[in-house]
Amino acid sequence: MPSPTHGVFLLARVEQLSYKEIAVRLNIDARAVERHLNKAMAHCTAALQATESR
Repeated sequence: MPSPTHGVFLLARVEQLSYKEIAVRLNIDARAVERHLNKAMAHCTAALQATESR
């Protein structure tokens, strides 16, 4: 997972920050936060599917 996406994912899921809080902390738009989280979830889904098909 790309580093910025990974960072957003950790802030949202581990630190449980809101999109707005993440956007302020990283100086990015809240829509960018949403896009990063969508990418992170797609990456996690693909990784799970890959392990299930083994």
